[in-house]
Amino acid sequence: MDTKQHKIKIPWSERAYTDWNFGMYPTPFEQWKRRCIIWQFFRFVVLSLKFKKTAAVNE
Repeated sequence: MDTKQHKIKIPWSERAYTDWNFGMYPTPFEQWKRRCIIWQFFRFVVLSLKFKKTAAVNE
């Protein structure tokens, strides 16, 4: 049953950290950003504006 090869050969411990993504182990600053309601509101506004712009282009 377990005879097929795994496509990802890099072990999980190495994949958890990369230069652009902290994976399952966020930095303290990233943890703060996830908890901060002001940051979440700012992201919501920015993403809403991006979506509105995209929707206007596709009309």
